[in-house]
Amino acid sequence: MRQGLAFALAAFLLFLASVAAIRGLADAYSIHARRQLSRWSGEGKVPRLLEAAPLFAGVRRAIDLDGRNPTLISVHAYLYKQVGYSMRPVPDISRSYNEQALEAYRIAAPLRPAQAGTWANIALLKARLNQLDTEFSRAMDLSLELGPWQWDVQYNVAEAGFIFWSRLPERQKDLLENLARATKAQPRAILLLADTYGKARLVCDLKPRVREALAICNR
Repeated sequence: MRQGLAFALAAFLLFLASVAAIRGLADAYSIHARRQLSRWSGEGKVPRLLEAAPLFAGVRRAIDLDGRNPTLISVHAYLYKQVGYSMRPVPDISRSYNEQALEAYRIAAPLRPAQAGTWANIALLKARLNQLDTEFSRAMDLSLELGPWQWDVQYNVAEAGFIFWSRLPERQKDLLENLARATKAQPRAILLLADTYGKARLVCDLKPRVREALAICNR
């Protein structure tokens, strides 16, 4: 019996070691993509399709090895989302990448349901795809419930709100509260985003008015 238990324990330890090895290899495939995306984000740069292509290959290899890893799936989704944004001058291609990003975030969401950033990305992509429906509403609710003080959540919810502002009268109070939090965190970034969608006045009218807003607000 002791031999049987020892064999079972050895088999279990071997299984754990193989799982760890697979995850380690998956991380190795994806680490370049994550570092490059972090670098671009710090520079305020959105990657173009040709720049992102080699990163897609590495992340896909990682997902092939560890397909239930929500971090890897979210990195994959983020790549699609960023390329979708950079390809806005070509609407059909942009839409295709946004749709693939949305589908990837849908896979990631139930694997890490308390991750507010995932829900905020779903909400934003739904807005960019002009899909105002129950999935959008649920994503917005969970974003604001789970991550009201997270900057990435604030920013994505703000953009989704700007896109659908006139179609969301029942949400405008919550959206303005989110804008107030976001403007307090990074006023210039939010004001520039609002100006892109012709909604700078919403930010300018928030109290207290932030000093960085004056240049755009007073023009």
